[in-house]
Order: sequence, then C-alpha cells, then structure tokens
Amino acid sequence: MIHDALSLSKLCTRTTLTWYICNVPDKPNTLLKSPLIEGRLVGDMNAALGLDGILRWSYSAWTKNPRKDIRYKTQGFPSGDFSLVYPSKIGTIEESLRIKQFQIGVMDFELLHRLQDKISAEEFKALFETIKLNPDYSSYMQDHHNTKSGLYSTEYIDYAELRTKVVERLMQIEATGK
Repeated sequence: MIHDALSLSKLCTRTTLTWYICNVPDKPNTLLKSPLIEGRLVGDMNAALGLDGILRWSYSAWTKNPRKDIRYKTQGFPSGDFSLVYPSKIGTIEESLRIKQFQIGVMDFELLHRLQDKISAEEFKALFETIKLNPDYSSYMQDHHNTKSGLYSTEYIDYAELRTKVVERLMQIEATGK
C-alpha cells in the first residue's frame, strides 16, 4: 500500500494518484537497455503501491528516420526513451516488445485491482512476495538517478505464477463467494 500520508491525501481529496516513467529513475523502466520484464512490473507495482495508474511520457517521438536509427543526439535520453512503437515499412504502427510487456502489466494491474477488494489486505500484500517486490518504496533509490538492485524479481516465471494465483483466486471467489 502507498505511504500513509499519500493514502490519506488521496482519500481526503478523492484524487487519482499516478506516477511517471521517463529516463529517471533508471529502473523500473521501458528503455531499450531495461530488462523486458520491467515493462510488465510497472502494472504490478501500481497495484502493490495502491496507485491508480502510470504516465509514460512518450509513445512515438520518432527520430528523422526511426527505421534506421532510433538514437537521439541529445545527452541524457537513452535509446527507447522516446518511442514504444515504430513506423512499419507499409505505414502502419509496429509495437515494440517493450510495449507488449507494458500491456501485459496493465492486464496484471486490472486483475489485481479486481481482486483487491475481495480479499484481506494481508492476503493481497502476500501476493507480491511471488515477484519479490520490496514493499518499502521509500528505500528504492540509491541516489537521485539510480534505483537499488534486488527490489523485484527479473524472472518471468515469477510473474506468470503471480498471474496464475490471482486468476485462480478470482475464480475461487466467483465459484464459492469467498
């Protein structure tokens, strides 16, 4: 769950609380250098931290010729920071693997959101042990730019197991009412 002060503020103001991905912090992120699983992780983090959503600053800010070179010649913008989709040869949009993982994370978030009000807070929190998610977000940063290592699993099997647990629990509740 999000920090008590944020939670109270959200409750009192009936505000939507989201977070933002850009080139800082370095992880989790959806950059080319980022492990693909981080695109999925952001959905699970949203649910675990009690947030309402995420803003990804750029979807398709392409270079002059993105089919040949996606690097920007500016300092501080790593490859992949500007685009999650690319133009195809025939003029349609091609999705990157990074956006596909992001979409899977959105599905995880939706499933977790559906389950959250149907189970205890303790049971909900325990689900995130499957992906080894550190619940203390205030300890995530190593410095102003870099996130500490070991805050979450980078193994796909752990995320598949989390999804399975959530779906099975939702099915159990639907079948039995508890």
